[in-house]
Amino acid sequence: MIISLCVTLAAVHAVRIQHISHNDVREFEAEVIYSGNRPNAAVTLSHGSTTVLQIRPPDAQDTQFAFPVYNPASKEHLQKAKVAMAAAITDRYQGWRESEMDFEAVLVAAITGIIKEAKAVAKADHNNEFHEGYYIAVKAEAAATAAIEAADEAVTKAGQKAKMSAGPMVLKKLLELENIELGQGPAVEQLLDDMEKRVKTYVAQVAELSARYLGDPGTELFLEEMQLIGDQVRAMKAQAFDGEVMTKVSLWLFRKMLELLEFDYVTTHKGASIPRSLQQDEPPEMSNKMKSEVGLFGFLKHISEIEKKLNLSKGQIRTEGSVKAV
Repeated sequence: MIISLCVTLAAVHAVRIQHISHNDVREFEAEVIYSGNRPNAAVTLSHGSTTVLQIRPPDAQDTQFAFPVYNPASKEHLQKAKVAMAAAITDRYQGWRESEMDFEAVLVAAITGIIKEAKAVAKADHNNEFHEGYYIAVKAEAAATAAIEAADEAVTKAGQKAKMSAGPMVLKKLLELENIELGQGPAVEQLLDDMEKRVKTYVAQVAELSARYLGDPGTELFLEEMQLIGDQVRAMKAQAFDGEVMTKVSLWLFRKMLELLEFDYVTTHKGASIPRSLQQDEPPEMSNKMKSEVGLFGFLKHISEIEKKLNLSKGQIRTEGSVKAV
């Protein structure tokens, strides 16, 4: 009995210490892929109590889900970026300002040329009427012709410069030229509305003046040109902004304003009864020649004041009262 029990215990003990082969262990191995913060780490867990970590290189599937690494710019890079931006803004402003000054220069040159033309034409008109055939009249006529050609050339240059310049800059300078205080609405429409009002005003004024002095050969031509300007202004309202055309029409209107101013002085003095400044109780009336000379002097003085305003205000030449007759 005792012997049987011992044999049984020995057999059980032999089974417990039996060697487990490597193939048997492999059947219980299981590979577990770790899915935490390390997507490229694989963990192999054996059947035994030992845990082995095996690192494998990331594959393409792991790489496509990787987050970009943020590298903040240094203070030096930020400072360089600020300096570069400031330099770009400065260059852009300087370029705009240089273009503005260039256009302003040719615009003022055109206005100055028109003023010189008006002076020369007024002198030629007076001398041709009262000194026809004499040297003084021939000389005045030649000076007027040269002044007209110079003014035409200056106006053409101003239009060409406007064509090559930025539209907003051209509009800004023309608004300064017309001395318009902007209200509600687009600036282009306000400029065109002001031009249209001036056309109507000039036509009404020349009609009033021609009633005093009939038979002036320039009246009909003046009215025809004002009609053309009015048609052009109305056409521009239905078109996109054209700096070249707008500049030429503005200068054309300024030309007409000076012509109307001269016509005003001529008719006012010729139609008035102006006594001569003599020490008499009833001094005789001035002759037409003397009246014309007085009117010419008044016109030249008035236009010199306009020229002075042009030099002082840098292009803003249109002010209230530029045309004497109202």
